Formats: sequence, C-alpha cells, structure tokens
Amino acid sequence: MKDIIQLLSSYVQLPELPEEELRFLDLQSYGLDSIKTITLILDIEEKFNLVFPDELLLFENLATPFQIMETIRKINMLSS
Repeated sequence: MKDIIQLLSSYVQLPELPEEELRFLDLQSYGLDSIKTITLILDIEEKFNLVFPDELLLFENLATPFQIMETIRKINMLSS
C-alpha cells in the first residue's frame, strides 16, 4: 500500500492521515481527473510490471487507494 500512496502523491494532494484512513479516500475528491487517471495507469503498469486488461480499465477500479491495490492483485492473479 505504501508504494501506491507514494505514487498517488505525485497526482493528488493527499491529506496527512494514517495509512488505514488513506485506503478509502475518494481520489476524485482530491483531484484525480480523467487525464491524471490515464497517466496513473501507465505509471502503475510500469512500476508494478503489469498490463491493465481492458475489462479492468474502469474508474471504480481506481477510485480509492484500496481499489487500486485490489485491482493490481486481480491483474496479478489473472497473469499467474
């Protein structure tokens, strides 16, 4: 989760909260728009060495840090 929070901090200004509270922040409320989301997807693919399948390219899969973490987990399971 720490890697995801660190990556997100270059896209949105996250509040200073414990990691447990950051997990469920609505990233759109903190400025994650469609353009930033596209760039974020590319950075996630590069950082975690994966490719988002088309069916997982949905905003709800990237709405919170927890959803991002779960989506990465799903992609890794699909790749195995």
